[in-house]
Amino acid sequence: MQKPIENLISEILELPIAEINDELEYQSAMNWDSLRHFKLMHSIEHTYGVEIDPQQIIELTSVAKIKKYINQMPAPVFPENNSSSSTTKNTSRSIIDCCEKDINSKKGNKKRDYIYRGLNGVHFDTSSITHIDGNSGLLYFRGYSISELVEKSCFEEVSHLLIYGKLPNIQELENFNMILKFSRDIPDKIVDLIYDIKDSHPMDVLRTAVSALSSFDSHYGKSSTENTLLRGIQLIAKIPTLIATHHSLRQGKQPVKPNYKLNHAANFLYMINGVEPNKDTTAIINKDLIIHADHGSCASTFVARIATSTCADIYSAISGAIGTFSGALHGGAVENVLKMVKEIGEPQNAKQYVNKLRKDNKPIMGFGHRVYRTIDPRATELYKLVVEANCGKSMSKYMEIMEGVAKEMGVYSKYGLNINVDYYSSILYRLLELPDDLAIPIFVISRVSGWVAQIVEQQSNNILIRPLLKYNGEVNKNFVVLEER
Repeated sequence: MQKPIENLISEILELPIAEINDELEYQSAMNWDSLRHFKLMHSIEHTYGVEIDPQQIIELTSVAKIKKYINQMPAPVFPENNSSSSTTKNTSRSIIDCCEKDINSKKGNKKRDYIYRGLNGVHFDTSSITHIDGNSGLLYFRGYSISELVEKSCFEEVSHLLIYGKLPNIQELENFNMILKFSRDIPDKIVDLIYDIKDSHPMDVLRTAVSALSSFDSHYGKSSTENTLLRGIQLIAKIPTLIATHHSLRQGKQPVKPNYKLNHAANFLYMINGVEPNKDTTAIINKDLIIHADHGSCASTFVARIATSTCADIYSAISGAIGTFSGALHGGAVENVLKMVKEIGEPQNAKQYVNKLRKDNKPIMGFGHRVYRTIDPRATELYKLVVEANCGKSMSKYMEIMEGVAKEMGVYSKYGLNINVDYYSSILYRLLELPDDLAIPIFVISRVSGWVAQIVEQQSNNILIRPLLKYNGEVNKNFVVLEER
């Protein structure tokens, strides 16, 4: 006898059976998160002997939808379906009708207000910057595949592509590089500010310093597209200097001045280490920066566009994006992958570690993405860089741990829980002997080019971004004066 679907959902989500109603949806009250969703899909396949298509996995995001899907499967499904074929048909129809009535409420036949928690699957505007094909695992910048750009281009070219909408010719690239190189310096008072807060996390310092830069902008407050473009390019140039300055000051050293003869990637490494990097390391960082340059409407980009939609200045938009990016569910996940590897300690511990987290319904860092149903294409490119960076180095234990974790997580691959961009980013910077807590800031060095492009695009056809919240609290409450409470 097969388990009723409500009981199975209750068991997987670890919720009382009374709470399993048609209104319960994916991520509802945070009781139905991504890992539980994958476990639920896996359990439905095992219990009912079906194979759920990847597209259906994306769509089966509520109890009502799951019940409808189960009832449309060939009988027998529920225990009561065993009596006869006619009974099976009637039972299936009654449950489907029930689900439809829940969605199209009887009360006045009013249209239901759908709640898309996390704005999952919602398009808030159009964009010609970045295209993500989540089902196929493809990523394009202005129509060019990420793999081709990594192989044939440089970060400066890709930044120009994102911001101006086209690859530059020789003269355009030379002009763009000139602006970047001669915008790298930061004011002495910003250096003093960084020194005062040098014990803070690099992302906190970066957010504060970017915001403070607006005080030294003689054209602050001018919101023309030309002004936004120039300030944006200057921020792309200054952010590596801000990061490197903080890194030097917290070590008790004097900041290393930018080297105007070096390209963007090489100059950053030079300011961090005080010596010019070799060609191989520079090439790896250059490719890494291309990979991270933009990713559509991720949380930080959304914040940047929201700020821009209010006509806030570019410093506000970028500092808001940096603050958002630092979160553990966004760019901050890069650091957490390294923490996970350290916690596992030895390759033979990987299986036990993963099984324990899965049992506790806790996420495995570096796996899963809101958009991709297959491996993140950026992870594919980063893995190549990791292999290249690991050549001749004794980091085999770290790699064995990560391969062990990936193997244990393989069972969830078909449900869309695959390796994401954070997984190999973390180990790449370690291989290049860069500090662990610079992993997120390095990501920002790249992503700021995408933020600038998105800000300019928002500004060019602006509309205030103002979504709604569905109120579910009380109304018409009686106010009791202070003395009587």
